[in-house]
Amino acid sequence: MDNYSDLDLVVVLTHDGYESAFRERTEFAKGLGNLLSAFSGEHVGIPQILVCLYELPLLHVDIKFIPLHQFRECMDDPLILWEREQVLSADKSSFKPRPETLDRQWIEDRFWIWIHYLATKIGRGNCLKRWASFHF
Repeated sequence: MDNYSDLDLVVVLTHDGYESAFRERTEFAKGLGNLLSAFSGEHVGIPQILVCLYELPLLHVDIKFIPLHQFRECMDDPLILWEREQVLSADKSSFKPRPETLDRQWIEDRFWIWIHYLATKIGRGNCLKRWASFHF
C-alpha cells in the first residue's frame, strides 16, 4: 500500500440481511468516516460496489456488499476484520481465490470517452469549482 492506493472492503451479509443492507449502503458508508461522495458500480458492471471518496486524507474506498454464499467467489484472499460466530474463518480454510475475469475490450470501449468527457469538464472549469475546496 502506498499514497495512491485505494481500499477494497467487502461486507458479507446473511441472506436475510442482504437486501436491507444493500438498500442502506450509503448510510453505512457515511458511518465509516467523512464521506464526500459515493456512487454505485454499474458503470463497471458491478452494482454491488459502492465507490466512495472520504476526506482527510482523501481516500478512495470500494465497498462491496455480498451475500454469504458468494464469499468464496472473492477474487483476492481476504483479511477478515470482524465476523460473527467464525462463519467466514471456517469457510476460509477451503478458500480458493479465482482469477479476475477482466474484459479489457469493455474497458477500452469506454476509457477514451470517459477521459474526453472529463477533459471537457476540466476545460470548461466545471470540475474546478466543485473540487476547489479539497486539500490535495
